[in-house]
Amino acid sequence: MTIPCVVIQRHKPGLYEWTVLYDRESVDGDTGGTSIVGCLASAVSGLPEPERLIEVRYRGLHMGTFERTELEECTDAVAGRIAAAYGALTHDY
Repeated sequence: MTIPCVVIQRHKPGLYEWTVLYDRESVDGDTGGTSIVGCLASAVSGLPEPERLIEVRYRGLHMGTFERTELEECTDAVAGRIAAAYGALTHDY
């Protein structure tokens, strides 16, 4: 079973890039997002309907595997948890 991975990079405050990977192969992505929320929403909206689980990596760190419905319905909350977890792990707020 291959789980899609949403990879989010922050180039500088307010400038983000996201990529959707299947087994390290990029299938979608964009640069110019202004937040983690926007990147998650854009990435998930382009995934095929059968996808139920989605892995998320932020700035090189695995942040978890999430249910698609959680990413669609609670995007702000998930993005907040991702930012807080990254900050706690790296001390980069």
